Amino acid sequence: PFSSLKKGSKRDRRHYKERQQLGRRAHLGQLEKHKDYIVRAKDYQKKSATLKSLRQRARDKNPDEFYFHMTRSQLVDGQHSETAARVAADRQPPTADNKRMRQMLLEDSNYLRHKLQIERAQLAKLEASLAFVGTDSGSKSSRTVFSKTDFRRLSRCESSNDKELGNDGAWSAHLSSLPEQEIARLAKERSRTLKAVRQRVARVAALSSALAALEAKRNLAAEIGRPRKLMAEASGDSPAVWKFAFKRKR
Repeated sequence: PFSSLKKGSKRDRRHYKERQQLGRRAHLGQLEKHKDYIVRAKDYQKKSATLKSLRQRARDKNPDEFYFHMTRSQLVDGQHSETAARVAADRQPPTADNKRMRQMLLEDSNYLRHKLQIERAQLAKLEASLAFVGTDSGSKSSRTVFSKTDFRRLSRCESSNDKELGNDGAWSAHLSSLPEQEIARLAKERSRTLKAVRQRVARVAALSSALAALEAKRNLAAEIGRPRKLMAEASGDSPAVWKFAFKRKR
């Protein structure tokens, strides 16, 4: 019976609610609730434990202990960094004759060569279509200077683009028989194609450079243990040039 009375008395109690922020202090944001304090306290305790562990490790550290990594690292302005010799060594192929590594390098070079062939084919297709944007296949190549200022400026612009891409300027000869709206549309289309061609050219150059560097790395990995001499350092687009000792063929 007493438990029933206790439960009945709880029914009429006012539920606990955390105090809200006062209206005149609303610009300061919400008050921190108990659940927010729990999150903040746990984060503080975790960071304090980490700092305590680090201080203990620093106290227990033997100043005379040695790690082999110490010979390839240095302290610069309080920051640990690898030495220049270590960075240069990391860029070289592995010293062990690992067949798996050589196979991976071969697969990577084959993939880059495949992508390079695709990019070159798409570039050739774009360059071929660029000469016939807005022209008939049977139109003759000629230079035309128009009477209007816009036509003359457009002709000069396309002439410079033709010289850049090695075209014969057949596009500018076809403009004289077209209305202004058609000329503007063709100019925009040709400009878009020129932009795509430049992007393809840059992509082909980047893939060629990456393929050359990978081939050089694969050749070095295949000749591990053979005496060699560095003839030229690696530059931006070309890999390093090595000269190997003469090996007599059987």
